[in-house]
Amino acid sequence: MSHLSDTSPPESSYDEPTPKLSRLLWWLQPKVALPLVLFAIILFSPLIFRAHRINSVPDIAEPFDLNAFGTVDIDPADNAMTQYKAAVGLYLNAGLTGIPASEAEKAFEIGWEQTSEPLRKWLAANEPALAEWRKGTELKQSVLVQPKDMKIDMRLDVIENLRSMSRLALLKADQCLSEGDVESAWGWHRSALRFSQHVSQNGVLIQRLIGISFFQQAAKGITRWADDPRVTAVQLQTALEDIRAADKLATPNSDALKCEYLVLRELLGRDRLDELVSSPPSMSPPLFRTKAFLLGDPEYSQRLLRHFFDNWLSECDKPRWQQAPLAPGHLGLFEHPAGTHASLPPRDINARFMSPCFAREFLPALGQVNAAFQRAAARESVLKLALACQIYYRLRGDWPVRLDDLKPEILLDLPADPLGRSGETFLMKRDGDELIIYSVGWNGADDGGQVGVLSSDGTWLDEGFRLRLPTKSPRPMNSETAPQEKH
Repeated sequence: MSHLSDTSPPESSYDEPTPKLSRLLWWLQPKVALPLVLFAIILFSPLIFRAHRINSVPDIAEPFDLNAFGTVDIDPADNAMTQYKAAVGLYLNAGLTGIPASEAEKAFEIGWEQTSEPLRKWLAANEPALAEWRKGTELKQSVLVQPKDMKIDMRLDVIENLRSMSRLALLKADQCLSEGDVESAWGWHRSALRFSQHVSQNGVLIQRLIGISFFQQAAKGITRWADDPRVTAVQLQTALEDIRAADKLATPNSDALKCEYLVLRELLGRDRLDELVSSPPSMSPPLFRTKAFLLGDPEYSQRLLRHFFDNWLSECDKPRWQQAPLAPGHLGLFEHPAGTHASLPPRDINARFMSPCFAREFLPALGQVNAAFQRAAARESVLKLALACQIYYRLRGDWPVRLDDLKPEILLDLPADPLGRSGETFLMKRDGDELIIYSVGWNGADDGGQVGVLSSDGTWLDEGFRLRLPTKSPRPMNSETAPQEKH
C-alpha cells in the first residue's frame, strides 16, 4: 500500500490545465477574443467585399465560341485590304491644299459640275491611286487586322485615309456621267459600293459604322446616276444585280460585336490597365490599382462583359420587328423571357454597370449602334427599290402607283421594312414628278416621307431616297453636256 501511495500523482495535478490549454483559454476570454475578431473583420473586410462584389455577377460561359472566331483564313493576294493599303501609299492629298472644305463638300454632294479646277487636278493626280484601290474592290474579302489580334489602342489610319479614296471614286463616277459615259460611271459606283462592304468586314464596331457611312455616300451617288435619262432599263437591271452581289459581301452585325468583345476581353486581361483608364488626376497609379482591386476589377468587369454581350448577340442580327423588346436603360439591352438566357436580366446588368468598374469606360453604347444597324439595313433595301422603280419608269413611262406593281416582272418579292411592324413593307409617296421610297425610320412612325430630316428630339424621321423623274436633268449641267428634255 505504501508503494502505491508513493507513485500516485497528486490530486491537484488533474485539476490544473496544461500550459498550452491555459494559453488557449486566455485567448478565448471575451475581453481578448472580441477585439481580435473585430480587428480581423476590419482587416479582411475589403477582401470579403471584393469577393462578394465579384460573385454578385454570376460567372457564365463565353458569349460565343472563341476558338471558332477570331482568325480569317485568307491569302494576302486575295485580301482587298492589301490593295487598299497600296492605294493609300499612292494617294496624294496636296490637291486639297487651299481648297475650302465647303467647296469640296459641295462637289462631293452635288457632282462634277460643281468641282473647281484645283479639285479636278487633285482627281487627275490620284488616278494611279484610284486604279490600285479599284483592284481591291473586285475581291471578295477584306481583313485589316485579324480579329484576335486587334487591340483598343490600335490605330485605324488606313481606314480613315481611305475615306478620301471613296469620295474620289464618286467624283470620278460623276465625271464619267457628265461626259456621257454611263457604263464607266456605274463601274465607279459599283466599286464604291463594294468598298463600303469591305470596310465593314472582319472588324470592330467603328469599322462597321464607317462602312455604313461609306455606303450612304455611295447610295446617294447611285440614285443620282439612276435619275439620269441616259441610263437605260438594261443598265439599271445590271446595277440592281450588282447591288445584290455586293450584299453578299456583307458580314453579320454579330461579327462586329464579336470583334469588339475580343478587343475588350484582351484589354481587361492587361496588367497595366490603369494606363488606359481615365482616372482622376489626383489619384496616383498605385492608388488607382489598389482601388480597382478592392472593387473586384478586372474580374468584375470581365464577368459583366460576358453578360452584356450574351444579351446583345442573341438579337443584333434580327430586324427590329423580330428583336426582343428593348429594356429600360441607356445600354440598349433586350428584355428576354425569364430563364431563356444565362445572362442576368437587363435591369441587373444596368445596375451593375452603373457602379464603379472598368466596364463603364469601355462598353459601347449599343442602343445607338442598334439604331445605326437597323437604319443601314433599311437604306440597303430602299436603294434596291429605288432602282426597281426607275426600271419600271423606263418600261412603263410613269412611276408605279404602288410598290406591288414592281412584282413579278422586276422584283419577285418586296423586302420587309426592318424598322416597321411585323414584316410590313416599305412605303412610297409621289410628290409632283418625284417619288419618295422610304422606311418608317427609327421612331417606327410614317412621317410622310420626310427622309433625312431630324425630329425635335434629335432622332431621324423616315429613311429613304427621293427619286427624280428621269426625263429631267437630275442636277444643273452645262450646255455642252445637258441632254434634251423629253416631253
